[in-house]
Amino acid sequence: MRVGKQLTEAMILNNKERRRDGKRRFKRMTALLEKHIIASYAADGADRRDATLQKINKFKKYVEHGVRLQNEYNAAGDTTARIIRERFLPDAQFVVPLTTRETRLLFETAIHAQQAGDVPFRLLFGHAQDALGAADVSLVASGTATLEAALIKRPMVITYKIAASSWWIGKRLVKLPYVGLPNILAGRFVVPEILQDAATPENLAEALVKLYEDKENAAAVAEAFTDIHLQLRQNNAEKAAAAVIACLN
Repeated sequence: MRVGKQLTEAMILNNKERRRDGKRRFKRMTALLEKHIIASYAADGADRRDATLQKINKFKKYVEHGVRLQNEYNAAGDTTARIIRERFLPDAQFVVPLTTRETRLLFETAIHAQQAGDVPFRLLFGHAQDALGAADVSLVASGTATLEAALIKRPMVITYKIAASSWWIGKRLVKLPYVGLPNILAGRFVVPEILQDAATPENLAEALVKLYEDKENAAAVAEAFTDIHLQLRQNNAEKAAAAVIACLN
């Protein structure tokens, strides 16, 4: 037990060192970028150079703001699960399907860092479909897992948090108002998405509880997911059999 605790603490210290190293790399990158732009645009006039530098400074402030929010989030004592139990549903149970031992260790590290050892998490190796099917409501990271949950017809809250710089770039490239696959396929917000700075434990807990308590909405979500399922179903077995029969004939 002592070795496991020491390993967990070592991982937490390593994560802190990685964040510090990331800040140092970011400062070096922006300094080189500024130097390059000043050298490149010196002959093009001060107006163009100053306008570009203003964009860089805006980008730097955005990233620094994101780093500060992430540090505040990491330092928060509450977890989403604890808030749900203490403020809304005292008997709530939480099932967490994990794919590898490494992801389990990361999750246990987060539990230790948030001092959430008293929260009743049931950790599973695999069995994601069983966990989704048994859950009244799920918190799912944006990606193919959201489509898996939709095909099981379960209500969910979609969340995701990435590096502030990647978010800044992505917002300017992607024009859709939603990022979750079920919402994209439906062409509307079937389930809520709580992303980036908004993905705080308090916001996630409130969204999950609201979805859990609204039974009429849960039925509407299941109906929308059924429509998506019917759209995606291609009867591949029948098509394969027909192709084989056509070849034989």
